[in-house]
Amino acid sequence: MGIRSLVKHRIFPEKHTHTRIETFNAPIWKIPHELVLFIFQQLCFNNDTHEIILVKGGPTPWPLLLSAVCSNWRRMMLDNPTLWSFLSVAFGAAPQKPNGRAIHIFLERSQTTPLIVHMRLPSTLPSRKIIRHPAFQALIRDAPRWKMLRLIGDPRILRKNHSMRVVESLPKLEVLSLENMESPETVSDFQIIPMPNLCRLIVITPRARIALQSNFPWTQLTSMRLHRLHNVPSLVQLCPNLIELGLILSSELGASSYSIRQDLE
Repeated sequence: MGIRSLVKHRIFPEKHTHTRIETFNAPIWKIPHELVLFIFQQLCFNNDTHEIILVKGGPTPWPLLLSAVCSNWRRMMLDNPTLWSFLSVAFGAAPQKPNGRAIHIFLERSQTTPLIVHMRLPSTLPSRKIIRHPAFQALIRDAPRWKMLRLIGDPRILRKNHSMRVVESLPKLEVLSLENMESPETVSDFQIIPMPNLCRLIVITPRARIALQSNFPWTQLTSMRLHRLHNVPSLVQLCPNLIELGLILSSELGASSYSIRQDLE
């Protein structure tokens, strides 16, 4: 039964009557559990209109807001760890200091659910200071759970700490998005990190060098989104399983892209 049919059947029966629950545990009209959960998912996961970064003094993220409304909503939030699996974090000076408490709550309540991580690493803050931050260390400990990583900043911080690798492997990572505005090195920094399930690569910065002879898992990729200034024809040849290619036509972030789809059947 679809969402619309479910709502019509559960909320509006044959007599077209509905009741309001007279209790502080029900702040809205009684609606199906499935629909409430669907609404929560739309709020808790990222979209371009309301991404909330977990920084000190910033807006309260949706999962914390919803779980504080009433006991029913709190139980629903705690019973669905996927609602806590999206984390947008920043490591910088004020007003971009990470909210360590919120990050730890999200990591704990998401349990073993694969994570979607948006991470901002500004060049103005020394890498040693970022690496030593408890919130950064907590995220790195859960790196095996990362399903998608959107990295804005220098990716070398994930692999170097006095010649020691910070991230050992990313076994569940499927999508890697790199937006590196300072350093020309990007993709090559990930070639030593095992990513057996990677299938989508996004590189937005035109300055990024993409080494053709690197150990990056090109043959796994089924989708790429690149800037038009990259050596696109040579990269496509490295990806025999590529199905979708998106070209960013402008150097500005957020510019529209032109997609080429190929049916391999």
